[in-house]
Amino acid sequence: MNARKFLLIALLFAIAFAAVACATPTAEPTKALPTVAPKATDMPKPTDAPKPTVAPTKAVEPTKPAAAFDVKAVFEKYFAGLPDGFGLIAPAAAKDQMAATKVFLLDLREASEITTNGYIEGAVNIPTRTLMKNLDKLPAKDQPIIVMCGSGVRSPLGMASLQMLGYTNVKSLTGGFGAWKTANLPIKTEGKPAEPMMGMALSVDKDLLAAFDKLFTALPDGWNGVAPAAASDQMKATKVTIIDVREASEVAANGKIEGSLEIPVRTLIKSLDKLPADKAAPILVTCQSGHRGMFSMMALQMLGYTNVKNISGGINAWKAANLPVVGAPASTAMAFDAKATFDKYFAALPDGFGLIAPAAAKDQMAATKVFLLDLREASEITTNGYIEGAVNIPTRTLMKNLDKLPAKDQPIIVMCGSGVRSPLGMASLQMLGYTNVKSLTGGFGAWKTANLPIKTEGKPADAVAGKAPEVDKDLLATFDKWYTALPDGWNGVAPAAASDQMKATKVTIIDVREASEITANGKIEGSINIPVRTLIKSLDKLPADKAAPILVTCQSGHRGMFSMMALQMLGYTNVKNISGGINAWKTANLPVVP
Repeated sequence: MNARKFLLIALLFAIAFAAVACATPTAEPTKALPTVAPKATDMPKPTDAPKPTVAPTKAVEPTKPAAAFDVKAVFEKYFAGLPDGFGLIAPAAAKDQMAATKVFLLDLREASEITTNGYIEGAVNIPTRTLMKNLDKLPAKDQPIIVMCGSGVRSPLGMASLQMLGYTNVKSLTGGFGAWKTANLPIKTEGKPAEPMMGMALSVDKDLLAAFDKLFTALPDGWNGVAPAAASDQMKATKVTIIDVREASEVAANGKIEGSLEIPVRTLIKSLDKLPADKAAPILVTCQSGHRGMFSMMALQMLGYTNVKNISGGINAWKAANLPVVGAPASTAMAFDAKATFDKYFAALPDGFGLIAPAAAKDQMAATKVFLLDLREASEITTNGYIEGAVNIPTRTLMKNLDKLPAKDQPIIVMCGSGVRSPLGMASLQMLGYTNVKSLTGGFGAWKTANLPIKTEGKPADAVAGKAPEVDKDLLATFDKWYTALPDGWNGVAPAAASDQMKATKVTIIDVREASEITANGKIEGSINIPVRTLIKSLDKLPADKAAPILVTCQSGHRGMFSMMALQMLGYTNVKNISGGINAWKTANLPVVP
């Protein structure tokens, strides 16, 4: 029995030693635990096939880096596709659109600006720096949005960024709240805009949104704009690259800043090789009014150019500041003798200068058939009403619609909102051969103040087209070009703004009243008296530099308006009329001298 036990133990030891001898050696044999042998069930079977999940080609895919955000491609696509007009909408057109359909009016101003200046009813206020954090407060991407600010500086940034984020119906209000107010469109001065309603954030490119948010949040006071005078000083002090993003036709018509590079905005991103290699070098961008320059500046900054600013107001403001341009036409060349045309007209102006008071106009309309020509915008008529029987032809389109006027010897009374535009219509029609034209003193506002009848429902009857009269084609074309380009505000300047301009820079003031009117009412100190009938004969008394600033004034603004028109059409490029004349100047408590 003992012998059998011994043999069994000996056999087990032999098997154990054989197993150890056949095992794979380990790196550290002294640590091996021979008594803990792996179970047979843990060992792979010879017939087990490799699992497909361990294929090496698929194991590296999750670690592949995502493609980098290509901001240059985004801007290049956007700039190349910019439409004519570049997304601008004038205040009157904006008012018409808002009356016709539901528009989201986005006000980018600071709360303090709204408190000081008022707001447009229905606007939603989201200050510029916070815009990208508040997309949930905007409407759907295909809904109409008009972006506005104080003067048209910030709204191009808002418009362009929203368009690049996929909003398909966004425009920028030309001249901002200031231009809206100058156009006498309705504003509110009490309370504040309604709080924006929070909704669901729309799906946009997260990388692009983050890039815009970073830029908007860090925008400095002044919004990276630089005034023309400061830009000129910078150019004198150091080397600056000036990028002019206007079209070649605009440069040819208006001139450019000497030394500037012409890169039309649609080709800007494709032309970065024309910019300094050093992205920290100073760059100034300009366009015609500052609109394109703002979003061009934004794009360049987001592409790494760290010292880019936009010349505020563009070439228009540059010339208004009496700074030099090169390449502009010396004068508005015309096939006919414009000076002779104006001289003949001004010399023969009758007493009263073509004005007719509301009560006298009402009497004439009751006694005979009178064509009452209303030059206001459609939005003004919707807001304020109209005189029954009037025919509405907005000012800028007048020269294209002579076929809708009566015969040249029939009585016409021209009216507008306050008597600013009607002198232009009266004078130009008279020079084109209409022999019985008058201007309604004080316009629709004076008619209403006189408690004369108006209509507030419906609209004036549509003008009926007839046969266009025979007129001087060159004179008509010149008037049409001038009318079509009339800015908001109609080249008028309020007395307070005129006073500020006179304090800030040298301005020539032309007073076109009669000497007797000056004796009776006083004049602006330093003004030059040139009675309107002798104005065209006295051009030698005006500045030799036709780009120098000139302000015209009269007693009520009537003569000043068509004097301003004549001077502009004779090549004086920086002429404005003091709105309301000496009457408004004195009402504003501004000083006069004997």
